[in-house]
Amino acid sequence: ADLWITLKHGVDDDYMTQAAKLIKQNLDPNLKVYAELSNEVWNFAGSYPQSTYFVNKGVASKLASDKYEAGRMAFVQRQARMWELFEKEFSGQTDRVVNVLASQAANTWLGENYLKSLSNSVVNPRGLKAEAYAVAPYIGGSVATDLGASATVSSILNNLETSLTQDVTVASGKVRTS
Repeated sequence: ADLWITLKHGVDDDYMTQAAKLIKQNLDPNLKVYAELSNEVWNFAGSYPQSTYFVNKGVASKLASDKYEAGRMAFVQRQARMWELFEKEFSGQTDRVVNVLASQAANTWLGENYLKSLSNSVVNPRGLKAEAYAVAPYIGGSVATDLGASATVSSILNNLETSLTQDVTVASGKVRTS
């Protein structure tokens, strides 16, 4: 199967390069690697150090006067650097690297601003493009626990389908029947 890798915030260029090298050496040459940086960098609720990390990086680099904008730009800058290092390591086989930009499912404004930041030559001097846009909405957080000890694979999947249908209906404002 193709490989999707998400590297942790704060890793340095050498770590990214070594990860790309390891993947290139060990992944079937007919398969692709989807390269993504960090998770929930936009989330300031709870304990998500990656969001604070990128804000601090962006402010220190003076990427923008607003600290949150600076953080968004710092994230995109680092993501573009990861893509660059992966493409360098996969030289001659760059079609195997898929540049993934992650964002929040419920906030299209955020994703639009990430994409806008990619066109900033300070943030993304090589002008690299996202080839995949990844959002990971949380679904059915309690689909199994609601069923208790009697949960089966079939009942969990049925409960998940019901939860998804309700979530889509609420989000779209439309009534959906299946």
